[in-house]
Amino acid sequence: MIRIATTKKVRQLVVGDMFRFARCISILAILFCMGLHAEDFPVPKGLEAGVAFWKRVYSEWSTNQIAFSDEQDLGMVYTVIDVPDDRDSVSRKLRAEKIRKMKNELRIALNELETLRPQSEAEVTGLAQTVFMALKDNPREDKYRRADFIRAQNGLKERFEQGYFMAGAHESEIRTRLIQAGLPEDLIAIAFVESLFHPKAKSHAGACGIWQFLKGTAREYLSVNKLVDERFDPILATEAAIEYIKSARETLVEWPLVITSYNYGRAGMARAVDAVKSRDFDEILKNYSGDRFGFAARNYYAEFLAAVSIYRDAKAYFPDEEQASPWSYDVLTLANPAFLRDLTRHDHELSQDLAQLNPALTKEVVTGKEVLPTGFRLRVPKGERKQLIAKMNACPKAEKRRAEQAVRARHRSNGRQTLAQIAGMYDVADDQLAERMGIDPKKKLRRGTVVNIRSAESKFTPLPDPIYKPKVDAETPLSQDG
Repeated sequence: MIRIATTKKVRQLVVGDMFRFARCISILAILFCMGLHAEDFPVPKGLEAGVAFWKRVYSEWSTNQIAFSDEQDLGMVYTVIDVPDDRDSVSRKLRAEKIRKMKNELRIALNELETLRPQSEAEVTGLAQTVFMALKDNPREDKYRRADFIRAQNGLKERFEQGYFMAGAHESEIRTRLIQAGLPEDLIAIAFVESLFHPKAKSHAGACGIWQFLKGTAREYLSVNKLVDERFDPILATEAAIEYIKSARETLVEWPLVITSYNYGRAGMARAVDAVKSRDFDEILKNYSGDRFGFAARNYYAEFLAAVSIYRDAKAYFPDEEQASPWSYDVLTLANPAFLRDLTRHDHELSQDLAQLNPALTKEVVTGKEVLPTGFRLRVPKGERKQLIAKMNACPKAEKRRAEQAVRARHRSNGRQTLAQIAGMYDVADDQLAERMGIDPKKKLRRGTVVNIRSAESKFTPLPDPIYKPKVDAETPLSQDG
């Protein structure tokens, strides 16, 4: 039976439908974001064994354990041994000797298995028996003839766990920035593959920070000079990594290619696609043998997938490990040049806090040899911004004048250089240098011309606003809020 609703009931129905509609939109938005945050990155055919191997490296094998496997087929793990730690030269020597000895013994064991071709473990003993049991379900016909491909891999369980702890300081902000950039939040796992999320990590090749930027690559996105090395700032480096990944995504399209390019480079992966005539990562792994496309590049995506899997379910792998507390800070923008000592006024604890919250600052800045320029944004301990502004305002005029005139270097022109070229040599802003000297930056300077390179003209990337922006206070003559 059809009933005719009263006007009041119609209004209630309409309002109810509006709320239900709004709720549906909210749910859809949440589901969309969840889909973006936890995107299932594709696992190319044949990569499953590699992913499983790297999961064991990150979550099962200790740093004092070495796993011996086939370099080209990580599903073939022969044995795992305990070794001394690497805290000193003696321990490292003993460790290396034990690894070398085991490799030789494995070659002998494989040769024995190839000769005997046993059908049961009872037919062999010792290491040969261990290898037989490890490979008994492996269908490869040549599994005992691969002695030339034995590889030793150090376990990283404790280091991954430590990285999980340290990530707590920045994880929320990094994930949010990835999402805001339209990227999956699980890309944070690249920082684990690169550095195990160690903020001060530095590789033998000179790559630095959690995202491991080389100096040359970093200068495309960040500043590296006497004032700052922004590779060590987790948030600035994240913004740079985001820019790189977005650019790589535009050209390489497929996630396995994009992520591998973080190790092998955009141009390198583009060459691989051109050579194979395919964006299928499995085809590239099978058929591409370009320069430097070695073990690290070939396994980078599998390492990433393993790190994603562990990090998503970290509590299951590291049940007793808590994460570091998220950073809590305000932002102070300098309206005049200032030495860090003018901000801290001999407060040692505050100096340590500022150095910790601003890891991009160089030793020269922290020790007071370099001046922070106008417009520089500093993270300061939560609630201490006004106190720092007061200290700056109380700074004697002579100290303020010295900060404004601070000179880092004096360059004498050889007559063939423009002001812009000189500015590039010292990584300072050519427009500021040109304005101060009243010289066209594109014009060559007369031979013998002295150019004072001021610290305050050093390039830097202003800190982005924190995810939860600090409360804005009243402006002051010397400082302003970021």
